[in-house]
Amino acid sequence: MTAGQLPTMEGRCPMTHADLVQRAARWLRNTQRCPVVLAECHSFAREIPDAIGFNANGYSVVVECKVSRGDFLGDKHKVTRRVDRSGGGRSMGHQRWYLVLPGVYKPSDDLHGWGVLELRGSRCYKVAQPARNGDRPDPELALLVAAFRRRDRLFYTEKWPAPREEDVA
Repeated sequence: MTAGQLPTMEGRCPMTHADLVQRAARWLRNTQRCPVVLAECHSFAREIPDAIGFNANGYSVVVECKVSRGDFLGDKHKVTRRVDRSGGGRSMGHQRWYLVLPGVYKPSDDLHGWGVLELRGSRCYKVAQPARNGDRPDPELALLVAAFRRRDRLFYTEKWPAPREEDVA
């Protein structure tokens, strides 16, 4: 077993953080019906979600992937989580989820409004519902989602497609 790999709780093949991120992206696309999905996308924002999806109205769903109990418990110490709880700012996502392996989440854990998805086999099961974070999205965000959606669903793939002839001036 290499660094970064942890066995699943069922003792099967190792599950990495990257595997969970890929599974989160599929859950956002298929179950949440998000036409635009970004995985570990860096920006100038304070927060880098493992996966974030946007529906046609710009409603956003964030998924943070945790492969170990220590990583899950340590998440509450992130700066963006502390600022959000103190009322000093708003974290990304109108809805926020943790995607965890079995045994990582305990019902006694304080989730601060986050939901929990547990990966069992190939399916994600909701074990704790999230609270809604923030109001309705801005209309400009819905327009941005529509524009990206028409761009060959490029954010769901690992490789950026070559520009189309009509996009090159």
